[in-house]
Amino acid sequence: MAQSLPSSPPANPQTVHTPAESPHIHGIYLNIPLTTHHISSALGKDDGISTTSVESPLLSPVNAPPQPPSDHVAAPPASHGMHLSPLALAASAYLAGCVIGLVHDRFYSYYAGREVKDTNEQERNLQVGNFLALLVKLLLSSPVWFVYTQWVWRTLRKGRPMTLGGLDAAASVQTDIFSLFHRELWKLNVGVVLIAIALCLQIPQLITPATLTVISRNESTVVLSMIPHLDIVNASQARRYAYFTATNATIPSANPDHFTFNGPRTIIMLISTAVASAGRMLSLSPPSTRSSYRQTFIGPYIRCGDANATEISYIDALQRNRNAALESDQLRETLGYYAFTPSFDVNTQNNNTIYHDGVAFTALEQPRLQQVPRNATNEIWMKYYRYQTTSNGETAFASNGSKIPESSYSICRLWNTTYSINATFQNGVQTVHNIELEHMHAVDYPDNDPSMRSSLQQQAYTAFMSAISDQLVGSIGLVTSTAANATANSSYSSVDTPLSHTSLIGSNDLDYAFDLNQVAQGVSWANYTRPRNLSDQRLLDKAVAQNQTMPFLIEQLSFNTTVSLMTAPLLSPPRLIDTTQTRRANIYSYNARNLWLAYGLADFFVLLAILLGIFAVRENKAVHNFMISTILAFSRGPQLATLFLPCNGGTAGIFWSFIFTAIFALSNVFSIAEYTSIAPINGGQYHWVSEFAPRYKKPLSYLTGWWSTIAWQSTAAGATFLAGSFIPSLAALFYPDYVPTPWQNNLCVFALVLLILAINATSTKPLIYIQMIAMVVLFIGWLPVAGCLAGLAPHPPFSETVTNFTSSGWGNLGIAVLVGQIGNVYALTSFDAAAHMAEEVTNAGRAVPLAIVWSYCGNAAVAFVVITLTMWSIPDVGAALDSSTGFPFIYALQQAGQRWAQAITAIIVLIAFAGCTGCNAAASREMAAFARDGGLPGSKWLAKSTHPPRNSVYVTCFITAALTCINFGSTIAFNAIISGQLIALNASYALTHACALWARLTGKYHPEIARFNLGRYGPVANVVALCYDLFLVVFLAFPPAPEVDAASLNWGPFIFIVTTLFAGIYYVAIGRRLYRDPSKDVVG
Repeated sequence: MAQSLPSSPPANPQTVHTPAESPHIHGIYLNIPLTTHHISSALGKDDGISTTSVESPLLSPVNAPPQPPSDHVAAPPASHGMHLSPLALAASAYLAGCVIGLVHDRFYSYYAGREVKDTNEQERNLQVGNFLALLVKLLLSSPVWFVYTQWVWRTLRKGRPMTLGGLDAAASVQTDIFSLFHRELWKLNVGVVLIAIALCLQIPQLITPATLTVISRNESTVVLSMIPHLDIVNASQARRYAYFTATNATIPSANPDHFTFNGPRTIIMLISTAVASAGRMLSLSPPSTRSSYRQTFIGPYIRCGDANATEISYIDALQRNRNAALESDQLRETLGYYAFTPSFDVNTQNNNTIYHDGVAFTALEQPRLQQVPRNATNEIWMKYYRYQTTSNGETAFASNGSKIPESSYSICRLWNTTYSINATFQNGVQTVHNIELEHMHAVDYPDNDPSMRSSLQQQAYTAFMSAISDQLVGSIGLVTSTAANATANSSYSSVDTPLSHTSLIGSNDLDYAFDLNQVAQGVSWANYTRPRNLSDQRLLDKAVAQNQTMPFLIEQLSFNTTVSLMTAPLLSPPRLIDTTQTRRANIYSYNARNLWLAYGLADFFVLLAILLGIFAVRENKAVHNFMISTILAFSRGPQLATLFLPCNGGTAGIFWSFIFTAIFALSNVFSIAEYTSIAPINGGQYHWVSEFAPRYKKPLSYLTGWWSTIAWQSTAAGATFLAGSFIPSLAALFYPDYVPTPWQNNLCVFALVLLILAINATSTKPLIYIQMIAMVVLFIGWLPVAGCLAGLAPHPPFSETVTNFTSSGWGNLGIAVLVGQIGNVYALTSFDAAAHMAEEVTNAGRAVPLAIVWSYCGNAAVAFVVITLTMWSIPDVGAALDSSTGFPFIYALQQAGQRWAQAITAIIVLIAFAGCTGCNAAASREMAAFARDGGLPGSKWLAKSTHPPRNSVYVTCFITAALTCINFGSTIAFNAIISGQLIALNASYALTHACALWARLTGKYHPEIARFNLGRYGPVANVVALCYDLFLVVFLAFPPAPEVDAASLNWGPFIFIVTTLFAGIYYVAIGRRLYRDPSKDVVG
């Protein structure tokens, strides 16, 4: 309607009733029957609606009495103007929303792919995106609400009956979320769809700002950098590589440009020695921590090949010559490795020399001696032995089972080579790859003719070859005595080569030389080459040498040494080279698809709504709005029944038992906190029992694990069932004539289970946020709860509340109070939840105990205030127990006002949801930990390593749903399982405390490692906690009433005993073989 009905004075005051007397007040609603005639009068004559032909009610009465004349209800208001400008404004808002969405896309597209300059820019762009999304939401939702208003009036004009409560809900749905729960909204049909569209327009506001994100990726740029470049071919650099002197200093007639080679410079020797020892090239200087470049340079390279027949004869002749020299001492040498540099200098002394056709051929077998000759070579000649192999590459064996050695001969020569390499550096790690080598020509030893001009490059290359040769020349063999009286002890190994100081000593070609060493150790000749286990040192040497041959390793050594020369600035002056430098950069990433998907769907549904609005305006013949200020008061009439007995102990019993329970439970809390600090393990009680228990700790910890698992699975089920039951009770507050049924409670529980499964099985982040929000709501939300109960609810004298004890038929007031404490025990238990998630907490030895203590203290303090005020706000305990909501605390809130009860119960539902989510998480972690130690059937599957433990989450949710299904058939069975939870949990606490006390007495308890240490008060807390838990186990087994039948019997002890027997039987039959002692995995 365009405007509300005015409050004109009645035409006939004698017929007007006060609200208290009015016959129109009936049941729940204040029903005011108005016909279409009255509405048409309010609309005016120009509306084109007949005032007599339509008789369907606009607001239908419920058993309404006869109607008074219409002029007694309201005076006709002035006709209001009908115009179409709001429709044009709605269309304009829609177009503006589409344009702003396009602006949003263009704004994000501009930044897509650009680098984030700083945090201020990123924050500013996020703020702009949020503002644009908010603006789009406001512009698009405005037409939808406009169309919704038109559709409501169209529905009313079509004669669909609605009460004033339903009309109020329809009019206030935009500002009052609780109006969505009004059942008469469904009469609006298309209007409900429009409400859904308007509410869903909040979603693009959440999605679209997040389409511009920041990703970290590698950004590569090519820049010129100064890179060391090997300059060995530069004649001016020759003196940095080699020592050489002018020959004319000793031979005046020599060519002034002839130089005598004297040996390599110290820096060449140091680099070659370092490379040979490490087995890898030295680290180059990177242009940046993440960079790469390709470099081409010319340098020395040693190539190895097989020796020809002449070279083989020379090597064998030299070996025979060595043995001839040993004959005078009655010795013979068997060489496994022999390497030398050939020389044709007749002036060399103390070397192995043979003559062929009158030409001296000398083997320079010792390092540094090759610096002396004037007519040497840039070559290395080698002889070694390889074991024969079969065609498939396996070692061949002789008939006696020994390996078969065969001699091998190699010649390694110095070459001038062009190198092309890629050098890549990642966070300081160097990689040289994409290697290309072009061998140009061999490099000879410097010419010994003084009349010739010397090549300085040849001097530098020879220095390189000399340094490498120094690492390789020499021999490895076995020296045996040829004397007639020789004994086995007269043999000895001979290692006369610097090769033993290099990584090449692990070459496969030296296996035979090492096998010869076995003869010197007393192994018979027949067995010295049999397969045997190698020492760990030999295995390490072979691993460093990569199980490669000598020729391969020598070529690798020459390559690594040449590249490593560039680590010395003296040898490799830098040059400008293109380098690719990579850095981590924060780049804007824009997901345009998600933005347009969100805005596109929103635009489509809003356009659909506008088309419906055009249809509704055409049907209504005008544009209407909601200018209704009528406030309808309604009250709830039925009296609450008082058929049930008051709770055990009465309100005073609840009050004082809460104080008793909270104080004594502190001993449990502090003890559990100290255990957690000693061993912060998800397993909790069963793990601590395994640590503290005496001889039979394995079966005791196994039994504790079953108790703890049963308790936590029941806790998760009970908490979820309680939270699910709140939802129908909340609905009962909005619809007082609605009475929740068990099957409706169960359906709400199933819905919660699915939601909990979606949260806990995906990631821990939603759980963290839910618990944080719940904590804030709990510690802030209790203030309005307390204020509402204290200030608005009617109260009996407070002294009556705290002194009104009832024995409830027990005949003994003390027993009645102790039996009635189960609610307080349930409210203050399960404080060990944090302990069962300790492995997901950093600094768990400190953080988790503090969380246990402070969360318990905070919850206990808040619960004490709320419970006390609740007890004080209940005028009749029997009436509270018979409340249609099913919860006495909601009854207490209703005493403060229906709206307060609705709002606060909604908050409690959120807190309960967070609580059951956390219980499910703790229960699943405890189950996964117990399964990890093989304690449960299907442990391998349950303990599958995922984070979070999804399989355990699935099973926990399934158990909750299964227990809820039991409630369909038998509430007694469900309550028995849940009540058994408290017995099992306190039994696990008690056994843990008992084992801890035993460990203290035997000196096996070590609180000094705990970062939460109770000190001298620890034993006191353990003793008090043990006595209190045993006390609870006894009274938790009592029935709720002295008169017991099958319905009122406490079946919890029976469930506990049956479960314990099953665990024992399973342990003896299967579990003792699969279950392992968890105390071996302590991570204190």
